[in-house]
Amino acid sequence: MILFAEIPLANKIPGQTQVSVSVYVRERKGSARITMSFSTKDRHVVVSAPKRTTKTFLREFITKHQGWIEKQVAKHGAVAKEFAPGVIVPYRGRPYALAHEESNKVLVKPDGDLFFVRAALTRIDTHVRRWLLKQAMDDCTIASLQFAKALNVTVAKVSVKAMHTRWGSCSSAGNLNYNWRLILAPEEVLTYVCAHEVAHRVHMNHSKAFWDTVAKVCPNYEKARAWLKKNGSSLYAFG
Repeated sequence: MILFAEIPLANKIPGQTQVSVSVYVRERKGSARITMSFSTKDRHVVVSAPKRTTKTFLREFITKHQGWIEKQVAKHGAVAKEFAPGVIVPYRGRPYALAHEESNKVLVKPDGDLFFVRAALTRIDTHVRRWLLKQAMDDCTIASLQFAKALNVTVAKVSVKAMHTRWGSCSSAGNLNYNWRLILAPEEVLTYVCAHEVAHRVHMNHSKAFWDTVAKVCPNYEKARAWLKKNGSSLYAFG
């Protein structure tokens, strides 16, 4: 994958003279298709194209999709958002304004309308992420074990990670992985994703039987699934 261009964007961020996004090209063998994707991890665009695609064609393709690129950057941010004083933290689907108090003793606690953090200023982002990951781990573990019991299946291990393309996964060995950003979504969304992954312990596919199994333990899953499709990408603002 090589850096092909730096594309200036029409939407500027206050305080910055110019915002641009990097476009990388990945050569793909055995396919005549050319596709474009946005990396929520690195905040850049990836164009996958056949090996002999000309630079002229690539430039034209990128220009044609400038509007799409603008929308992706507007949706996800030109850079990953950090947890800092004044930032809105969508904890369990509810917005909290992050309030900070300088201290060597660490405390992270939602309090009223505030997401209160007591820590060194330079360590706020680290401590908040660590705290949120623990909450996600606790919630995902409890929900997964409850659904496993209801479906009479076993779960080998539950993990919470910084996933960038998926909300969850289930291996054939029964290992469940979840995206830590689920703790930012409404509780019913996290519950649905856990039900989804545990249901794969019964059906390792997305057949009708699979969705019937999801509905058995999570009757209102369609509402949560729709929320995730509509709003999930916004949670990737936090890298």
